Amino acid sequence: MGMPRSERVLFLVLAGVLLVAAVAVRVRSYSECVVAGEVRLTDLDTMRRLVRLEASDRAESYPFVEVRDGFPQGTVSHWTRPLDVVLRVLDPVARALGFPGTRYESAVLVVGPFLGVLGLLVYLAGAVRWLGAMPGLLAASFYTLLPPLCASTAAGNGDHQSLQHLLLSVFVWLWLPELAGKIGRWAAPASGAALGAAIWVSSESLSVAFIWVLATAVMQLVPRWREPNRAALELSRSLGLLVTLGVAVACEQDRWFAFEWDKVSCFQIYPLAVHAAFLAAVAFRCKPVWAAAGALAVGLLGLWAVPGLSVLLGGELDRFAEVNRWLQGAVSEFRGLFDTGNGWSAWEGGRRFTPWFFVAPLLGVAMVRDSTRPLPARVGLGLLGLSTLGLALHEVKLGHLFAIPLPLITVLGAQRLAAGRRWGRPELGYLFAAALVVPCLVLLPDAKRSPVLSVSDEAQRELARYLAARPGAERGSVLAPWDLGASLLYRSPWPVVASGYHRNLAGIHDAYRFYLAQPEEDEAAREILERRKVRFVVAWYDRSFFTNASRVLGGARAYFDRATARFTESATRSLFWRLRFGPGVPWLRRCYQSEIEVSSARGQKPLPIFTVFEVRGR
Repeated sequence: MGMPRSERVLFLVLAGVLLVAAVAVRVRSYSECVVAGEVRLTDLDTMRRLVRLEASDRAESYPFVEVRDGFPQGTVSHWTRPLDVVLRVLDPVARALGFPGTRYESAVLVVGPFLGVLGLLVYLAGAVRWLGAMPGLLAASFYTLLPPLCASTAAGNGDHQSLQHLLLSVFVWLWLPELAGKIGRWAAPASGAALGAAIWVSSESLSVAFIWVLATAVMQLVPRWREPNRAALELSRSLGLLVTLGVAVACEQDRWFAFEWDKVSCFQIYPLAVHAAFLAAVAFRCKPVWAAAGALAVGLLGLWAVPGLSVLLGGELDRFAEVNRWLQGAVSEFRGLFDTGNGWSAWEGGRRFTPWFFVAPLLGVAMVRDSTRPLPARVGLGLLGLSTLGLALHEVKLGHLFAIPLPLITVLGAQRLAAGRRWGRPELGYLFAAALVVPCLVLLPDAKRSPVLSVSDEAQRELARYLAARPGAERGSVLAPWDLGASLLYRSPWPVVASGYHRNLAGIHDAYRFYLAQPEEDEAAREILERRKVRFVVAWYDRSFFTNASRVLGGARAYFDRATARFTESATRSLFWRLRFGPGVPWLRRCYQSEIEVSSARGQKPLPIFTVFEVRGR
């Protein structure tokens, strides 16, 4: 590192403290996941992945249909194999170390902290190489304590974001230092391979690929930002990306020309191949403007010339729009950063991320104006920061992407402000950056679940126990709100009509239509039960689906008046209301009520948190 021995010792001690803090923060939730030796997972995506893993072990081919989700037709899974491989490798190790749980549960307990710590080590190594020892340590400290990362890499979280984020971090730390001249040219194809692997894990990573595409295009099209041989380097990065995506398609798809927006396929490869053509033209001395125009023309011509390609693209975009209406209307993590579901709140944005989120633009401007830094690196980091900031504002779930450039922008911007105002010692900039860690510590997600969530979890377990004791799971299904689907699949043998899985959007819509059915629509509701071979219907206490039903299904019928905060007549006449608060309907027989009682609203008499009805004649 070129540091005196005393400074090196101090750095290693502080890095060790940071590593211990990172582990401690991520294992705080372990006591909530393991109670009296029993694994008690609550993350819906994690439970859904465990169900998928078991189905994958039983399947004779790949991709496979999960019949239990969206019964009786089932659902073709879009989740890919990389995280499955990680879980399969970790599971015997975790069990050998004494972690409890059935197959894969032990791995789920440790995979988040394991990948989170790996991510910290990657970030620390990259930041130290680019910024220097102490500034890099401060950036890594800020990074590892950001709430979006703490949540996605906590014990008991087996979702794909932990692996996706690690691979994106590898990409960024091979891309930006290479732009700054801090690392060799070998980093270009290696970073492309890392980005391709991230897209393989989750197609959400395509957004970062498009940010890189924008950055490379801008650096070629703006003459003063253009560098000799930059196009050739970016072309090697593009080839590394495309080769990795080709391997992914061969592993994940049963046909080469699959076209799916939510899974690695030609949908992702096509625009990136067009960008590679642009880079190749520039690398072979074509003027960037003409190369861009030619590549764009070839891309658009391909959509018209390849039979059926434009139809496939239009169909996938329509499917994405339909899924997005449900996600942003009904799933909180897909809402905007400041969106509470009932309005806008600045505090909500700070709680979900960090209060220093609000000063990031100022620090970003300072960083971009720092002429002592290489221009390509400033352009790349500036576009990455601005774009991921926009993604985080649009959708909370994408906040972890902004967590990569934010600490870098913070430290570089603080150094620039300190030097620009002649505060005497550049170290003041480091101290300013270090102070940003304090509010992150204050706002870290609490490991303790809220009382409502704990009661809901106990009720879901009670419901699963009741269903598990009922025979006939191979011939019928359960119709319950979509957000109970993953839990019922995981904890009971029964198939479900709906779960929180976008590829089963038809089942989600059927559940909405059933619960919202008016008395004159009872025949349509019974047709859903017949078509889905439903044996049990669950009337859950939560009425929040009334607030987003119109957006999810479309149509003019309103079920909740936001102006008066009251349910409309359409809500009180719905089948859900009649089952939950009324005498029920003659074609459903009440067969079980929960022992747990809750009030749906303040001042109302407590009622069982759920009631189970059996379809008569089944």
